Amino acid sequence: MAAGQRSALDVTTFVREFKRVRRGYDPASVDHHLAFIKTQVQIHLERIEGEPGESLDLVLKATRRSIDEALQDAHERADTIIAQSHAEAAHIRAAANTEAERLAQESRERYEEMGRLTAERQRELAEVEARLDHRADALRAAADDLARVVETIDVRGHTPVAGMPSPIAAMTDRSV
Repeated sequence: MAAGQRSALDVTTFVREFKRVRRGYDPASVDHHLAFIKTQVQIHLERIEGEPGESLDLVLKATRRSIDEALQDAHERADTIIAQSHAEAAHIRAAANTEAERLAQESRERYEEMGRLTAERQRELAEVEARLDHRADALRAAADDLARVVETIDVRGHTPVAGMPSPIAAMTDRSV
């Protein structure tokens, strides 16, 4: 249909002013207009009935095209969402791996520190034990020396020095 031409079913086709008569509108004018409307409707029905397959095919093709476009759009959006999900998952996985590596490194460092501290404490303990063993040996030797000295002293024949009583005699002599 060329621009500026009116469709045969344009709304103005059906609008009509009727002559007024005493009891309403002129019946002949109304009948004439209704006959015109009936003719226009028949023309359009014949055009539609003459091309039913073509009109239906056009509608079906348009519907299929709309469905195909909607499916294509849905596939593209789904692909975009999937790609974004994969990228986000890769980012999360990389962040988790980085954090896991940091924690593992921290654990290794703490383990090594614990090993160093344990070795240091064991060395200190060994040193303390060695000093204790040395002192114990020195005390045993001193006790042995003291025991030998005590065995060599004759307590009964000992003369007190300058008028002082002998402490050893006092310890061994029960009569005092």
